[in-house]
Amino acid sequence: MRQARPQGVLSTLPRHHRVTIKEIAKLTGVSTQTVSRVLNKRPDVSPETRRMVEAAIEEQGFRPSAVARSLVQRRSQMIGVIAAGLKYFGVAQTVNGVAEACEASGYSVILKELASFDVPDIVPVVEFLLAHRVEGIIFAPPQMGANIRHVQEQLPFARPPVVFLKAEPTPEFTTVGIDNVAAAMRATEHLLALGRTRIAHLAGPLEWREARDRRDGWLAALAAAGLEPGPMVTGALVANGLGHPWGFYFFAAVAVLGLAAIATVPADPPALAGSAAEPGRPYPVDEKHPEAF
Repeated sequence: MRQARPQGVLSTLPRHHRVTIKEIAKLTGVSTQTVSRVLNKRPDVSPETRRMVEAAIEEQGFRPSAVARSLVQRRSQMIGVIAAGLKYFGVAQTVNGVAEACEASGYSVILKELASFDVPDIVPVVEFLLAHRVEGIIFAPPQMGANIRHVQEQLPFARPPVVFLKAEPTPEFTTVGIDNVAAAMRATEHLLALGRTRIAHLAGPLEWREARDRRDGWLAALAAAGLEPGPMVTGALVANGLGHPWGFYFFAAVAVLGLAAIATVPADPPALAGSAAEPGRPYPVDEKHPEAF
């Protein structure tokens, strides 16, 4: 049986040397299994041995290998995220939310950004993530045309769970999203309840399914109230604010004409409503991200 060295009798390894678990075991006179138990906070280690091994780990600057641990545990603690259009505010906020949730759950994120929303061959991207042993894949680009269906058709049979964000629900895959039609209807109905009858709409790119759903919700609420729709302007927010001056011009016109307006550009929350006639609110404000407008 190997005898542990007395505490404090540790030699120092060369600087800039990547210390291994075997070297920690040799320095402390214990087995690599014992060092592993200390690292994993197992209870079957004596207090004296635990203190000695922890002191050696601290002194030598030992850092466990995440790669080696993932091979042993068959867990990488990594999630793959496929995104496109990170310059757009809504897309960037979505990826940021994914990263925050993963961090809170002890997972790391591997991000792959597509060159465009519609990539004919998604297989190399998926294979890259699989090679890094991700435990799940999140597909975050907005749905445009048949791009989501093309991706789903190309996914390999042997794969970790794949979740599609903001995509049309399908029985074959897990999708996560919100009811954008209902969200835009609620925003419009809010303005109708305030007595507004001329309601304009600042929309996202209509190539995006989300933007079309929000437009439809705006139109449906007005139709149910027996009102004609006000003007609609389309565009997109970039991550550092409005990508084009049309947004400011639009709200300036709203203020001058005394219109009410909803904004359903790809942002958070999905539907914002405001009125130039409301004191102190010349245009919509996202309470969570007031810099958005």
